Amino acid sequence: MAKSNNYEVIIVGAGPAGLSAAKLLADAGIKTLVLEKSKKGVSKNFYSGIISEEPLKEIFTNFCDSTTGKISAPFERFVDQYRAYILQEDSFTSFNVQNNSQNSYIILRESFNLWLIKEVETAGAKVLTGTAARELIVDQGKVIGVRTESENYYANLVIVAEGVNSILTKSSGLRIGEFSTNRIFAFIEEKISLSSDVIEERFNLSSFNGISAKLFTQGMFKMPSIGYIHTNHNSISLGVGGLFSELLLNKLNPNELLEQLKEHSCIKPLIANGSTKNYCSYMLPVITNNIQDNDTLKLISDGCLLVGGTAFMVDIFSWDISTLAILSGKAAALTAIKAKESNDFSTKSLEHYLQLIKNDLATIRTPQQNENFHLLDNINETILPRK
Repeated sequence: MAKSNNYEVIIVGAGPAGLSAAKLLADAGIKTLVLEKSKKGVSKNFYSGIISEEPLKEIFTNFCDSTTGKISAPFERFVDQYRAYILQEDSFTSFNVQNNSQNSYIILRESFNLWLIKEVETAGAKVLTGTAARELIVDQGKVIGVRTESENYYANLVIVAEGVNSILTKSSGLRIGEFSTNRIFAFIEEKISLSSDVIEERFNLSSFNGISAKLFTQGMFKMPSIGYIHTNHNSISLGVGGLFSELLLNKLNPNELLEQLKEHSCIKPLIANGSTKNYCSYMLPVITNNIQDNDTLKLISDGCLLVGGTAFMVDIFSWDISTLAILSGKAAALTAIKAKESNDFSTKSLEHYLQLIKNDLATIRTPQQNENFHLLDNINETILPRK
């Protein structure tokens, strides 16, 4: 066992959850390794999104320039408005919520993720890209490391942050069987090039301002589904996803939903004369009130924690779907720091993580956000089939 392959914490996956944990751990002086399967930390599955200042700027302190107040992190536009479109086959209804707090930004995850990785490396963590984790190394029931194609890496704690389609959780017994197909949404996103002037005219925006829109397509596709629009600087990200069980039942793929969506009378004028830059596809889980996901998923075991999409810590109905993932990464880091103090990385010690997550779930929205988005919450209730 090479000494250079020994770390205090190993994180598998360089998404918002994993990198948030890595940054806090590195800031605390904990020797941390991040393993990311994609080259340079950039994957074809990097879609657009919304990033809120809170809690990100508490972790990545260079998010804003402390002197000028300007945002240092790369972003496309400031979110001026949140919009919701309720689409029927031949009609639509919409409403707007003005974002007066000026604390949310539209990002393209490829460039934003590269910035996050740079901040993590500057803090002192090591990030190995192009390195796929194959399995967890387990000794007498305790996770002690990660095996890749070429090397074994060892640590007191492994944090799994590789997303909902995690191979490590199943192979290690943290996940029993497969997730139910009515707990997973499959999405596709198309980035459509348009000039900034055209985008601002069509969406009635001023320079550097943008909109984040949810597209409630249940009435259009007659199945649990949801879409979105993000106005980037010189492109529009248009995405749509359907509940995996319904896609299988109706023998559809998300691309068919996207092509139908592009022809809708609400959407077609917004993307007219645009050219396709690229596509990406991805899966996201549907969060439930039970953070342990009944008997299917264990979030903790001796020497191991699950965060982000791997732990179903992603809320697809939120404007910023990364907030919960980032909070889970923060909770994992704080748990690791506490465990190091007592040199106890057992399941009992790591239960502190579950308590932190419960606290975050209870306070994830401010009272003002709850007031602004109550109508959206009511709409969400109609998207998923009742149990």
